[in-house]
Parts: sequence; structure tokens; C-alpha cells
Amino acid sequence: MLTKMIMKEVHIKCKGRGPLGQDALQKPIPITLTVRAHPFTKSDMISCAPADCPYLTGGHGQRCKASHPTQDKVGDGVLCPFSFDYPYVLEYNPTWTPPSEVAKALNKVKKSAQKP
Repeated sequence: MLTKMIMKEVHIKCKGRGPLGQDALQKPIPITLTVRAHPFTKSDMISCAPADCPYLTGGHGQRCKASHPTQDKVGDGVLCPFSFDYPYVLEYNPTWTPPSEVAKALNKVKKSAQKP
């Protein structure tokens, strides 16, 4: 069980995502990801959110519109791989693994928040 709130920032370069998961931008843009442990929830939620992405959209900030900047959503929407709530993301995709850019920070936050 998580015992305290922990936050870590991760700086990445992102090319956005297209409808088939492909890169959407020719040049990557710098993004700051905020990884937080939320010990006050039943399932010890850890969230990750791109804090300063100009292409992030959606009611929960879960979609990427880099491939279609003039529209909010195309089809079911293009999910941002860096915007997720763990473990809830596993309900949507049971085989999900965190992007490599975030995996180390996610594990650090998880371990730090479990220390008394």
C-alpha cells in the first residue's frame, strides 16, 4: 500500500501519435511528464500526464491530436501513450506496459511511495 504522495518529473521528446500509432510530427517537441503516486485511492493509483503538451486533448487529457491539430478527435481518438492512470490502464489494455521513457520513473515513484 502506498503511504505518501510522491511526484517526479520526466523530460522527454515526443513526435505525437497518429491513428495507427505512428509518429505524427517531423520534429519532436520537448514535453514534461508528471508522474504522481496517489496513496489516498483504493487501488494506489499512479498517474502520468504530459504537463505542457500543446496536442493533448480530451476530457481527461488522454488523447493526442498531433496528427489532426484542427480537430479535437478523429474516430475513437488517438490515445496519448504518456497519459495514463495505473492500474486502471490495465482494464482498458491488459497487456499494457509503460513507455520506456516513463518506466523507470514509474517504478521509482512506486517504490518511494511504499516506504513508511
